[in-house]
Amino acid sequence: METPSESFQNSVKESWEFAKEFNSNVITSAHILLAILQQEESNITKTIIKLVTDSMVFQKSVSDAARFHGSKEPRFKLKTIFNRKSSKDSIELSDEAERIVAGAIKASSKQNEAATIAHLVTCMLDNSDSVAFSALSNHVNIVHLKRELLHHN
Repeated sequence: METPSESFQNSVKESWEFAKEFNSNVITSAHILLAILQQEESNITKTIIKLVTDSMVFQKSVSDAARFHGSKEPRFKLKTIFNRKSSKDSIELSDEAERIVAGAIKASSKQNEAATIAHLVTCMLDNSDSVAFSALSNHVNIVHLKRELLHHN
């Protein structure tokens, strides 16, 4: 299994930064999606932005979803994604976000390639119960986005 791509790793790391900034209790798939959207030079990000009707409204919607769902008390068993120097800096990955990250890594290993943000977004689209799917489905045609992502994989 290959090490995930730099953009994949950056998205996961930046999701922790967003969770910290928002005082979130957990990292959700919306935090990860928000981190992906910050990678403006990424073809995946450009594709998503191209397909939404209003990119500013979409990005605010994703940010709001991350703030709201990240502040909820955890209802599921959570896994720590980043252990920092103290336990107060430790933020856990929600169950649905864990499925996205693990699914992206599993999909990439089946393809014998490094996990990318395309794998992350594809897994978000395949997990209709995820926070990111809800945010995406309110602003973009999911079938069209999936078709566009196939060209990137």
